Amino acid sequence: MRDNDSLYCFSVRKGEVVVAPQTVQHPPLSLPKHQEATTPRPDERSPRSVYVPTPQDVVERMLALAEPQKTDVVIDLGSGDGRIVIAAAKTYDCKAIGYELDMELVESSRLQATKSGVEELVDFVRKDLFEADLANVQVVTLYLLPKQLEILLPKLRQLKPGARIVAHQFPLPGLEGLPLEPDMKVDMQSTEDGDLHTIYLWTTPLKVDARK
Repeated sequence: MRDNDSLYCFSVRKGEVVVAPQTVQHPPLSLPKHQEATTPRPDERSPRSVYVPTPQDVVERMLALAEPQKTDVVIDLGSGDGRIVIAAAKTYDCKAIGYELDMELVESSRLQATKSGVEELVDFVRKDLFEADLANVQVVTLYLLPKQLEILLPKLRQLKPGARIVAHQFPLPGLEGLPLEPDMKVDMQSTEDGDLHTIYLWTTPLKVDARK
């Protein structure tokens, strides 16, 4: 159990006596010096999701819906292996930024950006996505859990008019007790994994659906 620092073992074989599990205490793992100041303690962490990459054909559809312009800045919050950021720069020749806490993913993303020839257009920041600067961003891409989207919503509402928000699988939570009305909702079956994926697009300012 990652946050409990405990390991339990139970035997369910027939005829064996089950005894109360013994908790084994281990000394805490020491972090490298360069991570000590930047890695939050478990009780300080914002909600996290397990890294699950978006299929490439879904990435391409997300960006096509957002229609980035060459002068736009695209930001991916929780950029994982960097595929959305790299695709935005490579396909639309625009500036793209990814926020990601996992240093291995950040380094891998930077390497892939160099291999793709877009290293001058992209930037990968090792930082909490909730601390991202959205002041001059025109396109925000998201693949986050509902609780994360709820926390992020006030910052998304501060985007300048005309900014596009495109979310994979999970819609933004409602405002004022009413659901948000997306400009577009697209269901597509990915040829990469065979699954059905849903993409939502909003244009700021965000509007509630008063018909609900």
